[in-house]
Amino acid sequence: FPAPKPRTERLTAEQAIVMRAAAHQNGKPSIALAQAIAFDYMLRQKDVIGEWVDHDEPGPSSDIIVDGLKWVRGFRWEELEADLIWRHVTSKRNKMLELPLRDAPMVMEELRRLYVLPQDDAAIERDHFPATGPVIVAEYTGLPYSAHEFRRHWRKLARGAGIPDAVRNMDTRAGAISEAVEAGVNPTLIQQAATHSKLATTAANIYAAGDVC
Repeated sequence: FPAPKPRTERLTAEQAIVMRAAAHQNGKPSIALAQAIAFDYMLRQKDVIGEWVDHDEPGPSSDIIVDGLKWVRGFRWEELEADLIWRHVTSKRNKMLELPLRDAPMVMEELRRLYVLPQDDAAIERDHFPATGPVIVAEYTGLPYSAHEFRRHWRKLARGAGIPDAVRNMDTRAGAISEAVEAGVNPTLIQQAATHSKLATTAANIYAAGDVC
């Protein structure tokens, strides 16, 4: 079968900001925080919200099991350590990422809306945040989103915010990488942040849809 054409759509920083505002206006701060995490850290959706898989599927165990499904691979509060660095293992290549919280402006804005935080970043400590559990949970269930439900809510919010239907949540990662390239960030640093195995992929700023899913 012929390979699908690479996607060329990207979610811009401006669209990410508009999307977060729409999420708050519609009572879904969880989606605003997920959007911020994905953009600031150039992460795939699965690494942010996790995924529900069969309880018997090999792989990581889980303390969240519902109707024979377990939730795995998403951002957890346990991954935010005392030095305020998220240490998260990626779903695609099992790479350990070290993601400084204070270097993520969108994430910091969202956390300030959710928690009572000092205005001085240096005064923020680990105990300002929950100790355990998923970071992104749906307001209406208290549980992590399924991929389908997250995409459904994201699209509804995006349409209300004027984001074209051609742009999807999966395009967040490509948009973040593109804006870093255009801002003149060292390509090697972008490669490390995006966990690309080849610098050429980053330098060329070409991103296939299969890699951003």
